[in-house]
This record gives sequence, C-alpha cells and structure tokens, in this order.
Amino acid sequence: MVKALFYHLTRSPAEDLVPVLLTRALSAGWRVELRALSPDLLDRLDGHLWQGDGFLPHGRAGGPHDARQPVLLTAPDQPASNAPQALMTLE
Repeated sequence: MVKALFYHLTRSPAEDLVPVLLTRALSAGWRVELRALSPDLLDRLDGHLWQGDGFLPHGRAGGPHDARQPVLLTAPDQPASNAPQALMTLE
C-alpha cells in the first residue's frame, strides 16, 4: 500500500522535525532516502543527525556502504541504493 504524508514547515526548521520523522520511519522498519535539494542543506542535516540525545544511523550517498544504510542522504542527481521504502525531500 502506498502512503503519502506531507509536512509544510511553518514554525520549526527542518533540522528539528527530520529526526522525529526519521525515528518514526526507522521504528516502522523502513529504509529512508533523505533527499536535500542543496549541498548546504545536506551538510546541515548530516551534522544535525549526529547531535542531540541519540544518534540516528545514516550515511551520505556515494560511500562504500550505501546499500546497508537505514537512512541515506542524497542529492537530486544521486540515486538511492539502500532500497528505500520512504522518501523525504527537503528544499
């Protein structure tokens, strides 16, 4: 079954909501492609996922272990090779 969820961020920056959504997706057993439309946003998200109370397992596309990443951060021109069941796109 296909499911589409949309979030329009008006009160919080993406960096605050993404860990919450990723935690939910990982709890459901999903692999996630997190696609950012700018390299700067990719860098910020990558850094943000390493901070806080817990680490969210993830990797940047282009690494040797992409297929094993539960969350793979990609740019628009990078295909996700982690067989994602969920796609999150951020501008």
